[in-house]
Amino acid sequence: MGQLVNFFIFVMLLPLLFSFWVEGVALLPSILDSGSLKWFGAGLFTYVLVRLLLGGPIFRFIETAAHELIHAWVGRLCLMKPTKLEAASEGGGKTTFESTSNFLVLLAPYCFPVFTLVLLPIKAFNFARLPPVSEAINFLIGLTFGFHILLHITQFGFRQTDVQKVGLIASVGFVYTFLLIFLIIILCVVTDSARSIWGYLTASVMRAVDYYGTVIQVLLDLLSRVESP
Repeated sequence: MGQLVNFFIFVMLLPLLFSFWVEGVALLPSILDSGSLKWFGAGLFTYVLVRLLLGGPIFRFIETAAHELIHAWVGRLCLMKPTKLEAASEGGGKTTFESTSNFLVLLAPYCFPVFTLVLLPIKAFNFARLPPVSEAINFLIGLTFGFHILLHITQFGFRQTDVQKVGLIASVGFVYTFLLIFLIIILCVVTDSARSIWGYLTASVMRAVDYYGTVIQVLLDLLSRVESP
């Protein structure tokens, strides 16, 4: 039953999700051409390299603990009280709540780079704009985003209980759309073009409104044809 509800929500939000992709793909080239991503890329590469060279039980435990903490944090934001949080060095973990988890809480660890998002206000409000400070923050943003990307790669899949509860199609649609949105937000902040974030979000919503209007008009036309003798 939960999968059907989540799939229905996904279908209803499909025009909005698609709008985020259309606007995002159009915006990404200009962000990537800014030439201000060197330290961000260095941080991301550093984490990936360290993780690949020194991977083991410690990293698996850290990633599992982070996974469960994100469940708990997003659950709290959704006014859900966590009752139990478990993380094992072998890689298994579980977070339980007083009430049933929604799809946002279930999918949060795969698409919400929480540790990166915490750093964005520091970068955005770095009024001094001192190059060493900005470069260090960009490096840390890349480092934490690399952590999230590898966490996503190693944990996201249909074998995950979270994905099975939400449903594969809805999970893939929601997770990768949120990842795109957060990627654009992160890159805009890193390249000191945070003002573009609002433009991207509003353009996506306005495009979605047009899509919904088109869908409604098509449905009305089909309905009128059915009702006409």
